Amino acid sequence: MSKQHTSGTSEFRNRILHQSIAEPWPVPDKSLDMLVTSPPYWGQRDYGDETKTWWNHDAECDHSVTDDNTCEDCGGELVQLGQEDDPRDYIEHLVDGLHEEAMRALRNDGQLWINIGDSYSRGVKDVPWAEEKQRLLLPYRVAIEMQNRGWVLRSELIWAKGVAFEDGETKGGGMPSAVHDRLNHFQEPFFGFVKPKEHRKSYFVDTERGRVSWEREDGMKRNDYYADMNSIRLDPIWVDEDGDRTDLYGRKMGSEENAGGSPQQHEQGQPNLYMRNHPLGKNPGSIWQVTPGSINKDYSHTAPYPKTLVERIIQFASPRERCSECGLPLTPELYRDGEEPELHEVECGCDAPPQPSVVFDPFIGSGTTAIVAAENSRDYCGLDLNSEYIEEAKARVPPKQKGLGDFD
Repeated sequence: MSKQHTSGTSEFRNRILHQSIAEPWPVPDKSLDMLVTSPPYWGQRDYGDETKTWWNHDAECDHSVTDDNTCEDCGGELVQLGQEDDPRDYIEHLVDGLHEEAMRALRNDGQLWINIGDSYSRGVKDVPWAEEKQRLLLPYRVAIEMQNRGWVLRSELIWAKGVAFEDGETKGGGMPSAVHDRLNHFQEPFFGFVKPKEHRKSYFVDTERGRVSWEREDGMKRNDYYADMNSIRLDPIWVDEDGDRTDLYGRKMGSEENAGGSPQQHEQGQPNLYMRNHPLGKNPGSIWQVTPGSINKDYSHTAPYPKTLVERIIQFASPRERCSECGLPLTPELYRDGEEPELHEVECGCDAPPQPSVVFDPFIGSGTTAIVAAENSRDYCGLDLNSEYIEEAKARVPPKQKGLGDFD
């Protein structure tokens, strides 16, 4: 497949485009700060014939479609993602659609976040793990295939739609089920991927937002442990003229020599790269209880994810702005300027204006990702094959947030 991509830096910003993920994405190389999406789940909703896509085909072929939706000339398959007969085909199609273009278009310090719901099998011939009544573990099979293609799985976030506590209390809930011979599943995973080491730059993580207080209800502090994530994003291999560790932009790192660390590390003189008891609190955990929003009957899309959930992910995994010249993330961060650490806006010294980061959703549906990105001072870009959803997304994104305002 020959690729023809947009070469400019603004044509793709704040636009929602009518196309499949199987086609080359109309964005420049390394132009996206993050990708966050929730693709169609396997064997669940039918989004209509308009969303059928050619897979494993010759892009130059004119396609002679047979009764079983294959091309008799090139052997391609015309099928809607999520409506494949075999779940293995769903995994292949989804990862094929994401892998190459995401690797090309995502910045080397960007992240890819994907939410996939699981399914139960009605029986697939010659697939033991897809025998009737099996929970297919499709999110994890997709994640493993992404790893096989070279992606590095750094985060697994569990979206808990409903939680039952040990005292019998519950919070939230999911869709009711008429099936009574198993537990009703009220959780879905979000997987956060980064590029493989040979392509990856120290990727962005907002280390300050959403921290959890050290204080317990009884007024005591929780156990001391290492909570700062600066060492994840800021690789401590550079030193300045004073011998102090710096990040790759030359700024002094917010960590202390031998702060914490094991006795063995102290004996060997190995510096621990974390601050103890981060003054803003500890890192948020990987289970988030967010009750699904109610379905808006004014819109056709019946499976949007909640704004609160995607907002937290966008804030965590993408900067608000970057320097348009050096690419430094300009989100406020914590640095140790003296005895006490301070939270302040980072600066790079370039004589260049900042520009919003770009959040991309290749299954944008009715536009939730675009709305949340715009409300959080980011630009957005999205794809979808359902023209009705695109029109609804246009209606949902306020005009002042549309930027260029053109929808193809």
